[in-house]
Amino acid sequence: MKTTSKIVSIVLFLTVFVLIISSGNQKPEWKGKIETEDGVKVIKNPSESLFGEIEFEIEVDLVLGSEKDENYMFYRVWDIAVNDRGDIYVLDSRKYRIQKYDKDGRYLQTIGRQG
Repeated sequence: MKTTSKIVSIVLFLTVFVLIISSGNQKPEWKGKIETEDGVKVIKNPSESLFGEIEFEIEVDLVLGSEKDENYMFYRVWDIAVNDRGDIYVLDSRKYRIQKYDKDGRYLQTIGRQG
């Protein structure tokens, strides 16, 4: 009998513990409104963000491009790829070329041309 009561006590304790922990992780609830105006559903979001103020910290890692050197000037970047060594390939569809740079952004070569 004592063993059964111990097991029941442990199960009850664990159940209450799980309920307390799970109730603390409630997701914020959306406070906007959905209204119908002239037969159209209109969603009106509240002026305050659901998760509060969001801040981004951006750290510059590498910059390619310059108005002073034609090898660093892009007209219409179509794609960017990086090989295993870290070389960067920039496909400039407007100038019909691929510009190649090393992993530090130094110009290496131009591949292709119009014509």
